[in-house]
Amino acid sequence: QAQVIITNHHLLLNALELGFAGERLVPPAPIYIIDEAHHVEQIATSVFEVAVTDYTVEQLLTRGLFREHLADDEIDELRYLNTLAFQAIANSSNENAFQVEGDIEEILRLSGALGKLGERMKSNNPYRAAVEQAAQQGVRP
Repeated sequence: QAQVIITNHHLLLNALELGFAGERLVPPAPIYIIDEAHHVEQIATSVFEVAVTDYTVEQLLTRGLFREHLADDEIDELRYLNTLAFQAIANSSNENAFQVEGDIEEILRLSGALGKLGERMKSNNPYRAAVEQAAQQGVRP
């Protein structure tokens, strides 16, 4: 049983995302020393963020990590879809808080585009092979 683990922030966060299966990548330990820890916040946000607002989508698109993998026209398209999606929500009611009934087409388009971006980023993950191998060998997620 390791008492101290020295690891890279990407590897640690991907192991955490996998849950139990991630223990094959990075086993539990009382102390972790994280290489390049100054990137942990940015990478952790990209790995675990699920809340979506027009602001979070814009922040996502300005991160260097995404700008490295997206062409300017792709970023512009995502910004456009973001604007349409949240305008559609704002135009749905005059109330500050309200329940959305049914699907909003603009949200579905934005969600689909962000989902494709997420898959693309996962496929570009430098630890993808190790993550997939752990998932295949892991008993449960």
